[in-house]
Amino acid sequence: MNLPKPIPFTPQAGASPLIYDFQAWQEIDPAQIPRLRFVYGDTFAAGYLSVTFAAPKTGKSLLALSEAIDAATGRGFLTGKPAAPIKVLYYNAEDELAVIQGRVTVAQRLRADLWAFECKDTMRGSDWTRLDAMRAALSAAEGREALAA
Repeated sequence: MNLPKPIPFTPQAGASPLIYDFQAWQEIDPAQIPRLRFVYGDTFAAGYLSVTFAAPKTGKSLLALSEAIDAATGRGFLTGKPAAPIKVLYYNAEDELAVIQGRVTVAQRLRADLWAFECKDTMRGSDWTRLDAMRAALSAAEGREALAA
């Protein structure tokens, strides 16, 4: 691939020297773009930082924890694609350990039951009743966490 030379950037006099590698835009062959290796679904690419932005109290922490559990177990309950389990480091600087442990316990119970549902060809009326009960339990647990915060 024949790329143009970088355009140099010179900071103002007396400023610390900064070096930027700006390059002019040019058309490239899409086949020349390196393929990303994803470590979880098609969301988290190896070697890159992924960030989730959303309004407060919309479930970002619960989503991150669910993604960590899904990746660590390899079940694919969020991605829809079971995969080999991977090592996961989950870091939460906002919640106390008891809150995180409560969320993991509820998520594991809920996900285990949902996993059992996914293995069935069809859901019967009693399955929907159990699912509604699990959703209510999850909502109640989240309500207790909100009161404890």
